[in-house]
Amino acid sequence: MEQLNKVLIADNINQITLSTKKALLFTIPKGDYSNKSLVVDAANADVINYGIFEKITINAIKDNTWIEYANGNIVHLNDDVASFVIEADAQVKRIVIDKPNSTLNIEIRGTVEQIILTQPSAVNITGVGENVPVTVEDTAGGSTISTSMPLNLELKAKTEIVLNSGAEETILDKSKSTVEVKIENNTKGKVTITTGNTGGETIEAGKTMVSDEMTRPTPTPTPAATQTSAPATQPTPTNPATPTASPTPKPTATPKPTATPTATPTPTVSATPTPVGNVAVTSIEVIGEVDYYNTTQDPFKLIQ
Repeated sequence: MEQLNKVLIADNINQITLSTKKALLFTIPKGDYSNKSLVVDAANADVINYGIFEKITINAIKDNTWIEYANGNIVHLNDDVASFVIEADAQVKRIVIDKPNSTLNIEIRGTVEQIILTQPSAVNITGVGENVPVTVEDTAGGSTISTSMPLNLELKAKTEIVLNSGAEETILDKSKSTVEVKIENNTKGKVTITTGNTGGETIEAGKTMVSDEMTRPTPTPTPAATQTSAPATQPTPTNPATPTASPTPKPTATPKPTATPTATPTPTVSATPTPVGNVAVTSIEVIGEVDYYNTTQDPFKLIQ
């Protein structure tokens, strides 16, 4: 671990990759390494992290062991199967699930500001806290989320939700009515799913329901009030006087109307767009396998 400690404090290294097939324990010491990103590719290793990084990417880790003690990390989970534990005093800014068809366990004992699913995944969330925000993006359709703690779910694609005991205060909202959501309510109270934070469909305790366009309740129109008209008073008829015949006047010729000239529309001058120059920005990152003594290399890859 001496090698790891040295590269953590090296000024000219901006990315560290931990790569090993061995069953090792990596303990990353407390410190601000926010000018470095950390990539972990260690399928048989355990990691205990106290450090703050620009970004952490977990490509492979032992199935049930990443313990997070730091405050402020953004973590990308790219492993097929992983367990991520946030300890009581830890605070994770964001967890992003990027691996399709992954199976993940997230245990929250501390604080998580946001969880985002960008790919279809099966995620089990346990722990303590109040309404952790979880977003299922358009690209994550087919995901399953099981929880025993309250979440604030924003659902943009087809999702199956399993609410277990402890998740009674969960908030569910679909981005649009056509999003299909299956809710299995195993809590002791009813829950409501809204669309665009309006309306609502209720799922009673112990019930399962699929919410989609077909189940959206149709509002009942309010009948218009009928106006009653008072009967009109009929006048008393009188006998008309006999008219005196008058001579029939000769008809006067009607003059032909003069045609009104049609105004010629004034042409509208379109503004000539100002050309904008082409701008291209390219960022290239290369990872090399180097010895930690050669600190001129950037970034650094530690191979055990």
